[in-house]
Amino acid sequence: MNAIAEVPSEKQRRSRRKNDRPAELLDAALELFTQKGFSATRAEEIARKAGVSKGTLFLYFATKEELFEAVVKNTIMSVLHDAQAFALNFTGSPAELLRQLIQLWWQRHGSTKTRTIPRLILTEAHHFPDCALFYEREVLAPCREMVLTIVQRGIASGDFRKLDLNHVWLSFHSLLVYPSICGNCASDDRAHDMDAFVQHHTDLLISGLSR
Repeated sequence: MNAIAEVPSEKQRRSRRKNDRPAELLDAALELFTQKGFSATRAEEIARKAGVSKGTLFLYFATKEELFEAVVKNTIMSVLHDAQAFALNFTGSPAELLRQLIQLWWQRHGSTKTRTIPRLILTEAHHFPDCALFYEREVLAPCREMVLTIVQRGIASGDFRKLDLNHVWLSFHSLLVYPSICGNCASDDRAHDMDAFVQHHTDLLISGLSR
């Protein structure tokens, strides 16, 4: 005889719902930040979209800035930490490592709705400087360090030629930011195919670095 599936109690359902709320709040915040911008999005709008009260929102996140930082930690920083771990254990050439990291970034961030986060930083940093500083410290600085460490390793091994490292980073950073600025242009028939663009830009970067 088949066992009868246990029906969750009301208390268990409430507990599961409570555990899901932070993720639901982060999803709601990201969607509204993308649509309206950080400054124009009100806390009560985020709470309403997530199906909770404003008071419940502040139980999890004390300020809107704290909520934004949580969005960044849950998305971009998660990808960055995985990229750092991947780079640490990679045994191939510096060129192939850079190519693999760009592909990882594109699949997990650049081609998803989280790509809008850099645009928020660029356009609204003057409204929330603390968040901009947080993004610089927790995302851009470690990303720059990782990329330039790989490039320096390639220069030392003779795979890459000597170049101005600041210019090298700006070239990589332009690729990281472009999908954010471009927004939803990937769905526009007149716009570039973003997958093809990322591949093309990657080829240019690797070719430019290689001896």
